[in-house]
Amino acid sequence: MNDNKKSNDTIFAALKINYVNSVNKPTTSKLKKDLELGDFTEDEKNKIIDFYEKLRENATRENNEYLFDYISNLQIEEYLQEQPKDFVDDETAREKKVNTKDFLKGKYKVNDCAEIYTLKDYIEFVESLRGDVYVSRGQKYYNYNFLPSAKRTDKKSKEELSKDVVNGMFTKFKQKLLHYYPEFGKKTDIEKRALAQHFGLPTFFIDFTESHFVSLLFSIEDIKATDEDGIILFLNPEVINQKSCDINHIIDCSSAQDEKKNQDILDRSFVFLKSDYIHSRIHVQKGCFFNFPAGKSEDDAIKLIKENCQIAIIKAECKKSITDSLFELGFNFENIYPDLDNAVKSIVFQK
Repeated sequence: MNDNKKSNDTIFAALKINYVNSVNKPTTSKLKKDLELGDFTEDEKNKIIDFYEKLRENATRENNEYLFDYISNLQIEEYLQEQPKDFVDDETAREKKVNTKDFLKGKYKVNDCAEIYTLKDYIEFVESLRGDVYVSRGQKYYNYNFLPSAKRTDKKSKEELSKDVVNGMFTKFKQKLLHYYPEFGKKTDIEKRALAQHFGLPTFFIDFTESHFVSLLFSIEDIKATDEDGIILFLNPEVINQKSCDINHIIDCSSAQDEKKNQDILDRSFVFLKSDYIHSRIHVQKGCFFNFPAGKSEDDAIKLIKENCQIAIIKAECKKSITDSLFELGFNFENIYPDLDNAVKSIVFQK
């Protein structure tokens, strides 16, 4: 090896810093120059560059979350050492290094997860839960954190939003709310927070639904999100509320009489809540909410839910066919978003 060359291990360490953690992915030509510093053969360099170009295709996904998680798990140098002549493609690498079921069993401390390949699989899984009361949450990517929007890292400050900042935004929201929805003047503040959550304002609520078909559609609604498995979490709200705050039902947040008592519970406890009617979309989606207190962590939440959590994994390669099956039954995007935009989305999908 040329004395002026750096070891390939050193080069890989630099690549991980510059190519995995960088928001703006360096160009292929920059990668070629970096690889010249190492003692790679031309064949190895070409394979690394080809692999990197495949990964760059996924970089358009929101916040590059998939790309960061994916590369972090791949450990590319191990593949070159094990298979220097037959560098594996991204699909094989993902199967070898990232196992969705193992990841979720470890994260949520559950014994098993159901893998869903067809609509029939999903219906049979839901029927197996009969006898218990479950609400569910569909996510298009399995590795999302179980956190409310207010506790996710702010893109600019890289820090979690403080409770004061969240409350300040909510105060401004309420000022705007009555202009657009004057009828909401009679709603409780908890209901107004639920509406704020629905319109994208950071809150301490996590969306759930009493309709498991709605959850399924949420897990597959992004037609292009076929690069990663989806997930549907099923929780028993009555059991969770009983364990968390000794209440054996979902809290009704529409009660003005109980608003102060309910807010005291929300300030200190994980708890499920809902309202008879907040907004047409929430009504159609049969929405309810999981309250996540400001002072609690994701680990705290998982400790509470792990014994009453059921998980369905929606396999990435089957999202399109499951969506087709739902559409054949007349269940489409209009069922969760009853407006013209999503009527068009459904029409385009079925073309």
